[in-house]
This record gives sequence, structure tokens and C-alpha cells, in this order.
Amino acid sequence: MLCVDTKKKESLGGLLSARHLLKEDYGQVHVKFATPILEGEIWQENYAAGAGLPARESADFRRSVNWLSRAVMTRINSHAVVTPVNLMATILLGPPKHALLESQLELYLVSFSRRCELPGVDSLRGGSRREGGQAIEHAEPLRLIERNPHAMGDFLFLSQRGALGATYLRNNVLHCFIISGVVASILINRHRVSEKRVQDLCRELYPYLKNELFLPWSEAELELVVRQVLEHMYQLELLKKQRGMLVIPEGHSHSHHLLSIIASTSKGTLERFYIALQLIITHPPGYYTEQSLEEDCVLMAQRLSL
Repeated sequence: MLCVDTKKKESLGGLLSARHLLKEDYGQVHVKFATPILEGEIWQENYAAGAGLPARESADFRRSVNWLSRAVMTRINSHAVVTPVNLMATILLGPPKHALLESQLELYLVSFSRRCELPGVDSLRGGSRREGGQAIEHAEPLRLIERNPHAMGDFLFLSQRGALGATYLRNNVLHCFIISGVVASILINRHRVSEKRVQDLCRELYPYLKNELFLPWSEAELELVVRQVLEHMYQLELLKKQRGMLVIPEGHSHSHHLLSIIASTSKGTLERFYIALQLIITHPPGYYTEQSLEEDCVLMAQRLSL
């Protein structure tokens, strides 16, 4: 059972005693302004021409509130700021031990920054453009990562405390990497696959990804996004074409390791989808309510984690 103390009342004395906290380096704050949602958009998307405001208890009103909430979240995500700290958290959560050689991490930071450059959402690139080494120097004082010195090259890793904070930082920008992660997962699991098959699988998954992560692209725009991701992977030599098929590097290579880290960004999301689908197809129609399916998904996830 979790136990917490009663919240202390704010006071001038408490403020003065906490002034040392103001000297801590918490990094930088980035502020962006998304495109505003105009009242006319809400009416156009949800109501017939000339219709009045529906009653609050009506289905039309609930639908418009749901549309507005999704529109707000989607526009927030379309203007995400991906900082070096976000990138580092995303990368270091990929390997099983949450550790990489410093030289590897520097290289991966530069590579991952390109994952944010997707068509139609230029604002996703709004974070700091620090090179890998500078980004590491920026993150170490924030105590996100720790260093294990070694004569053949230092290791950088997430401590237990750092891993918790890194999960939060990764999840804040996960939508920027999810399409790249899904593409990388398909490539790693198939080894050889046609571009058409990659596009088809992404198209099948996209409605669920869009719903969960408030992605900004329409299904019609998805093909261009996937093609852009594949082009970035060609540039980084993470795959090549052989007789019309996409082929990934050998399993022991540096390129395959980077591809597996990219794939790890989609692992949790795809595993949740898999658990839910497996439960649904192994039970008769109508067996689950929304609540009971959610409860069984949690139980199954707990069991698999043991």
C-alpha cells in the first residue's frame, strides 16, 4: 500500500528554505504555438449547416467534444520539441541493459535526429541540433545518465532513477519515432520484404497507432511518410535493395544494432496490440466488454513480464 504524508501548506519560510533548488540546472524550456482551432472548424466537422448548439446530454455534443479533444492533442503532438535529452532517453532505453559505448551513443544521437524529419510536420524538428558529443555533455549534469570509465572506451548508462525519468522523456516524443519503429520492426522480423508489404502492414496498423498517439497524418498521407522513413534508412545504410526486395544488414553489424534500437521505440505499443488481439481471437464473439478486456490485458502483461 502506498502511504503519503499530508501536503504541507505553502509559506514564506518554506519558499525561502527551497531557494537552493532554484540554483539547480533543469535544462531549457522550449515554447511553441500550434495552429489555433477556430470555432468554425468545430461546427464544420460536427454539425449540419444552420444547426444550433446541441444539448449537453446529446450524442452530437459528446461527439464534438471528442473531436475537439483529439484535435487539441494532435496539434500539440505536431509541434513537439525533440531535445537531445529526449533523444538520449529514447536511445538508451533500447538496449537490454540500457547502456552504450560513448562513441556509439554519439553516432546514434545524430542518426536519431533525422527520424524527426518527416513530411508535412516540419515543426517536429524544433529541438536543439546539438551534435552527439555536445548532447552528452548537456545531459550528464542533469543526472540522466552515468558514466563507467574504461580504457577501451567509456560506457554511458541509465541508473535506476535515470531509467524512470528516461521513460517519461521517451514517451513525450514517442509519436515522432513510432512510424520509424514500426518499419524497423517489420524489417527485422522479415529480413527480406518488399516495400509494398511494408506499406501494407503500416497501413493496417496505422488507425490504431493514430488513435493511441494522436498522429497528425491522414491515412492517405501515410505512404509518403513511410517512403520518407525508408529513404532515411537507405542514407544510413540500414537497408538495401536486392532484386526488388528490402534487405537488412547482418545481425552482428553496427547497422543492424542501430536498426534494432529504432525498432525498440515501437515494441511496447505493438506488444499491447498483440496481447489485446490474442485475447479477442481466442474467445467467442461478445465475450469481452471494454472493461474486462482491459483488465485481462493488464493481467496478461503482468504475467509475461515475470
